[in-house]
Amino acid sequence: MEKKWKLIHQQKDLNSNVLERVILQRKYNSKTIVYLTIDAYRGDRMKSCLEDFNLSISGNLTNYMEIEGHKIGINNNADLIGFNGHNGLMDTSISPLLNKGSNKKDAIVIACISNDYFLEHFLLAKAYPLILTTHLLAPEAYVISAIIDSWANLESGIQIRLNAARGYHQYQKCGLIGARRLFQTGWEVNE
Repeated sequence: MEKKWKLIHQQKDLNSNVLERVILQRKYNSKTIVYLTIDAYRGDRMKSCLEDFNLSISGNLTNYMEIEGHKIGINNNADLIGFNGHNGLMDTSISPLLNKGSNKKDAIVIACISNDYFLEHFLLAKAYPLILTTHLLAPEAYVISAIIDSWANLESGIQIRLNAARGYHQYQKCGLIGARRLFQTGWEVNE
């Protein structure tokens, strides 16, 4: 992550699945403060990672942490839920979960071809697909950073998609048009 983010919490070996949890903070010019919680799952625990993500977007896994006098929402208590990494649904399957409540979340999945693999999960979970992907790509932190920056500044889904593409193109040098085709926002299929 860029230097704009400040590390405010770090915990090793959170449980048998999560090697590390870090919480970063960033203050925006608009006075918005974003807390970013990142859980690093063991590579051989992809199914557990996917299950936790599914539980989070469907409202079935909630959590808070108290840090520096701030109550920080984790899992479904977060305002935006994200998955970044290998698309484990290409290798294994998990059952989509129905959201029986009214707590609907924006969510993102930066992983290869996430729209094809995660859309059913989003539909049943009543999670809004703020950003999904349409092709193979490198799921790297600069994409997440660009998305969060746009989201924190209350930009539209179309603008968030464009900024994700700009961030991807900046590092991958793949052309902005090609990068835009990698990302999708909302329920509509992009051109």
